[in-house]
Amino acid sequence: LYEYKMVVSNDGDGKGGQQSLPKKKQYVALNPDGITQQQWKAAEEHLREALQVAIDNPRGKQIQGQPQKQNKNKQKQRKKGKTQGSRPGDDKTIQTLSAASAAQNLAVFLKSLAMTEDPPNPQRMAKAKELYKQVEHVRGQLLPFDHPDLYATKYSLAELLEAMGEQDEANVLRQEIIDTYDPPSSSETEKAEEEDKEEEPLGRVVVVEKTVASKS
Repeated sequence: LYEYKMVVSNDGDGKGGQQSLPKKKQYVALNPDGITQQQWKAAEEHLREALQVAIDNPRGKQIQGQPQKQNKNKQKQRKKGKTQGSRPGDDKTIQTLSAASAAQNLAVFLKSLAMTEDPPNPQRMAKAKELYKQVEHVRGQLLPFDHPDLYATKYSLAELLEAMGEQDEANVLRQEIIDTYDPPSSSETEKAEEEDKEEEPLGRVVVVEKTVASKS
């Protein structure tokens, strides 16, 4: 994704009686030959597999509900490619923070990949939205309301919703961020910086021990 940049286009400018069209955001390749479809596919499969591993091997706190159990038979079938109609990451039982992090990574990837296409791929955007919603649900239950990870999910989801034309829902998420975000005051920041300076060592201290040879 470092090979891409976000651009905003507007097909209608309102001149000559032409109605101005909504602005459209899209990722455009800086080097069209830099990333092949095979590389995109490999990256997607890697992220899907990482999500499935996090789901199959839950660790840490879980959201309230039935405990998540490892399905060894399903894991074996997936490794052998016998699970019909499913891909790694399609088993969407996201209940832990580790699985939520993996799902967020996949959602960001699918959103960005979809927006490299013209028009944006609706299936990928829908899948990204589904993942974002689950991540928001898990992080909303297991993290404080003002946790940076929860803010990151809401912000990225709002960006996706805006690209999908769901402006009202995107604005609701952005307003939630504004209403709950409480940045530290300048005095608190200065105090924290002073405390960090006091805790920093004055320099490297090298201790040299003198060895006295014993008399035989």
